[in-house]
Amino acid sequence: MWEVMHDCHKTQFLIISSTHKSIHTKISLQSDSHRQIAVYLESELNTLSSSFTKWIGAQKTYVQSLNMWLSKCAPPQQSVNKRKRRPQPSLKDFGPPIYVACGVWLEKLDTLPTKEVADSIKDLAAEIGHFLPRQEKVKGGHHSMPWQRVNTSDDPVGVNLLQEEVLEDRNANFDRLKSRLEGFLGQLSNFSGSSFEMFKDLQKAIEDRKIRYARTHSKSS
Repeated sequence: MWEVMHDCHKTQFLIISSTHKSIHTKISLQSDSHRQIAVYLESELNTLSSSFTKWIGAQKTYVQSLNMWLSKCAPPQQSVNKRKRRPQPSLKDFGPPIYVACGVWLEKLDTLPTKEVADSIKDLAAEIGHFLPRQEKVKGGHHSMPWQRVNTSDDPVGVNLLQEEVLEDRNANFDRLKSRLEGFLGQLSNFSGSSFEMFKDLQKAIEDRKIRYARTHSKSS
């Protein structure tokens, strides 16, 4: 699964990266439908960031709980010399393969770039919010745009200058939006690639433990 997702996100990242360098697009959110879509997208991205963090946190909590339960199931090892008790060997290093699975899984989960992905989603959502007029950002507000607050009959030149500044600002916002989108897809590609490597390492650790555990028990029998 992670291999397929990594290929998908890598392709998306390459497409957006090439588009970012070769295309200069101007957009505006003039219609109500466009603004509503932008508001909805901003909200969905913020929800995605929160859900993504909770998903990884829930996965880690599950593995931690499973690891603690398995540790309680392991029989305590008695030392022959009670005065000099030797430290018990790690179940992850000497126990059955299931202990290796939980131990390595927990270690690898801590190395995943979870925060980087969540932050990139938030950054993308914030950048989309920059395209919205002020009245869309402030609930119940009725703020007018800069050029709407100028008397056109008194200062038509000032109106034109303000309009040009707003258009330039929107163009700059779009450049930043493309950069944020590229960063978001890059982090998804990085995360899926790291997850793919994590599960490969986990599978290898389990297989190695199976072989060592079988050899140890065959010698003792």
